Amino acid sequence: MTTTHFFSRSAFLKIVLFILLFLGGFHSFDTVVSDLHDPGSHAVGEYWTVHGLHYGVDIVQNIGPLGFINYPATYTGFLSYEKLAVVGLLAIVFAYLTLEMAWLIPSNAVKALFLLLSWLITDTDSQLYLLSLLIAYALFFSSSLRKSLTLILVLVLLSLAKSTLMFIALFIVCFSTLRHLVARRWILAVLIPGGYVFAFIASWSLLGQPVTNIFSFIQAALHFTAGYNEAMSIFENPSKTILGVLSLIAAGAGIALHRFSQMRGRSASYIADGVGLAIIEVFILFVAWKHGFVRADDHVIIYFGFLAAAASLYLWLSLPGEETILTKKIFLRWILLAVIVIPCLIGFERIYHFTGPGKIPAYKWSRMKENAYILSDIRGYFQKLDERLMQSTQTLDMPQVNAVAGGQEVSYFGMLPAMMVYNHFTYRPMPATISFAAWNFWIMEKDAAFFRNDASAPRYLLYNLKSTSNRLTAQDDSLAQLELLQRYDIALTEKGNFLLKRRSNAPKLSLKPELAEKQYSLEEWINVPPMNGSTWIRIDVPGTAVGKLLSFLYKPSEYDIEYSLANGKTYTNKMITGTARVGFMIAPLITTDAEFLAANNFGEYARYQAGQSDKLSRIVKFRLHCTHEKISCSKAFIVAFDSIQGLGFGRMPDDQWQQIMTQFYSFVPN
Repeated sequence: MTTTHFFSRSAFLKIVLFILLFLGGFHSFDTVVSDLHDPGSHAVGEYWTVHGLHYGVDIVQNIGPLGFINYPATYTGFLSYEKLAVVGLLAIVFAYLTLEMAWLIPSNAVKALFLLLSWLITDTDSQLYLLSLLIAYALFFSSSLRKSLTLILVLVLLSLAKSTLMFIALFIVCFSTLRHLVARRWILAVLIPGGYVFAFIASWSLLGQPVTNIFSFIQAALHFTAGYNEAMSIFENPSKTILGVLSLIAAGAGIALHRFSQMRGRSASYIADGVGLAIIEVFILFVAWKHGFVRADDHVIIYFGFLAAAASLYLWLSLPGEETILTKKIFLRWILLAVIVIPCLIGFERIYHFTGPGKIPAYKWSRMKENAYILSDIRGYFQKLDERLMQSTQTLDMPQVNAVAGGQEVSYFGMLPAMMVYNHFTYRPMPATISFAAWNFWIMEKDAAFFRNDASAPRYLLYNLKSTSNRLTAQDDSLAQLELLQRYDIALTEKGNFLLKRRSNAPKLSLKPELAEKQYSLEEWINVPPMNGSTWIRIDVPGTAVGKLLSFLYKPSEYDIEYSLANGKTYTNKMITGTARVGFMIAPLITTDAEFLAANNFGEYARYQAGQSDKLSRIVKFRLHCTHEKISCSKAFIVAFDSIQGLGFGRMPDDQWQQIMTQFYSFVPN
């Protein structure tokens, strides 16, 4: 099948459809930065790029220098025009390729369904996955050198946005190259991978990133991705799981039916095209599935939105020479399409809580009108956004901190980072950037080394101990928490945050094993032995074969830790096995800002040691529960206790502590 020229049929209809797809797929600014986690993280991501921080070295995250592509709706005031231009370009490419692929679908009904579902996509990630798939099809369906290299440039933009998109792009480039090698199209076989590598390196350098850091960026992305699977998992209700699994199985069956049913007797070139395209289709589908169902709150819309649109392509879009396939098993294709699309639409509707099928199109139509207005007066719209941003960021202003640390480097430990880029100091992030994102030893040690090193650690740090998903806060970046306790003192408090000041010549910390490792069972209460000083615990929960397979295909089992304190209170939190293996401090137990403040006071720490403190406590016993996917849970685990050598508490005198405590408790958040 040859690619139909873009304007060869009904030019007026295609122009109208292009405009609808562009305005529907263009994600304009509709929110400004606030003190919430997500918009604050979007702001600091753009700050890193503007200020030349090095991804993979200074920053260990899954986004790259063009990370703003992933959150186009957030207005930060940093890269406004650049962001609008890049997002607009991607919307143009998306609209063009959507139309081009739609016109290759032989069934008018399926063509209309694909166009409608592509237009209805509301989530940026869904759209970016679909755009990646469309680029793969376009590369496989065309032998044009100019078009191929243009699409490669778009893949480079996506690769610089997020490591996930980079891995997808590498799959597409590799299998596109392979098909040209098999077909002996030597020029394309060389220029496609060569063009991608050259464009990636050139763009990386133009964005202020050293070429030598590319490997570090990939390495950091792999470590970040490896820990995300457990640390950020949220389990959905069974109805969502059924909808997801049903549509996933049907999609896999559809790809197999479409790509492999006519392989016998075909040429090596045809087989390479079919197998390569099937692998890309399955890989993008799997990535969307994992992205949606690992953290299965509203994230599931990423999977449902993508697959609802992609299903028509999986079942009806054929390679050149496959035209006869589409005349066979038509009824089965329609059945598979229904089994894929209907669950996706049900999941889509339930997540967004729409009360009827007309609400989603109404929302999209409203967004299109807003986009048309924005594009007609970009400067005026930016002026309005600047006014909104100024009002919103007034709540982030920290005059006391600015008076002390203004003009100096300040780091951050917490999960609400927006204040770091809208004040009068220089933000110097720790590698993980967010405390709960240090979810394995590699990242935890990066952060600890950052604070351990007098040459790299900033003089000041803003501290706000918060976590997510009911996680045990003591686990979050626990190695870095030790260094902060040892190397920084509280200088002041403002708006619920502590400004910490680095102290000189702090003793080096070490862990001394106190008891031999011992094996315990789930649900078994474990007594924590009393020790002089501070106690560190390591909990090693080994993975089972079933658990590892389930973790790869879906997500890992989830464990809770139930613990009793010396003050008689009992709590239950989610436990991350990846960080529990490294360990965390349980005596004294610091899970809140108030406990961190108490541990810094001489008198309060002395009362804690005497068992008389009502502000600071320690774990005296605990047990583990397997709360989800019990079939794959480990039945036993290893526990070890260490004493923390050299850690000093209670350095703050009573008068200063009383003053800071009064200010801290008098703050009332908005």
